[in-house]
Amino acid sequence: MHSLLCPYRVHLLPLLDPLVKLLEPHGLLITDDILFPVMDIPASARSWQEAMDVYNKTLAARSDLYTTFLPIGDGGAISVKL
Repeated sequence: MHSLLCPYRVHLLPLLDPLVKLLEPHGLLITDDILFPVMDIPASARSWQEAMDVYNKTLAARSDLYTTFLPIGDGGAISVKL
């Protein structure tokens, strides 16, 4: 299992492909803090808020992953490699 818990949210999207390549079939990719795009946060955080929005949409659109988004706390995503 690989865990993608990164405080530098703007770097999540470039890491997605390399991490998915590391996963075996049925391997898990877990992403934390995925609900920041819908939260009311300070203007200073807008760049990574937008980055998380793009990451979430990319994660949801991938045909090689089955992803469930969990609206618990700041949110999480559990993706299974198909």
